[in-house]
Amino acid sequence: MLSMFLYFVTSGIIFLKE
Repeated sequence: MLSMFLYFVTSGIIFLKE
């Protein structure tokens, strides 16, 4: 559960940085 949350957060950050 937590790993999935961290996955979405990381993906969001990468998406916003590009």
